[in-house]
Amino acid sequence: MSRCALVFQSIHHVLAAEALLKDAGLEIDVIPVPREVSPNCGMAVEFVCEQKADVLGAVADLEDRIVGAYRLKGRFFLKME
Repeated sequence: MSRCALVFQSIHHVLAAEALLKDAGLEIDVIPVPREVSPNCGMAVEFVCEQKADVLGAVADLEDRIVGAYRLKGRFFLKME
């Protein structure tokens, strides 16, 4: 299974997203983000890429706080459209 991550503007948004996603019953992890991906927030929400629509639906209230969606390839973050 491929893994993806959502990067938010701040750790506060990551923690809010984590709570929403866990309440929705989705399996996620909070992971560190390389500084070149996000110099403002050092954490992201990691999830199974196939659940992207469910994840985005669960965090819809935070949509304007998402910096980007990424596919994880080893330790690399590849920007998704």
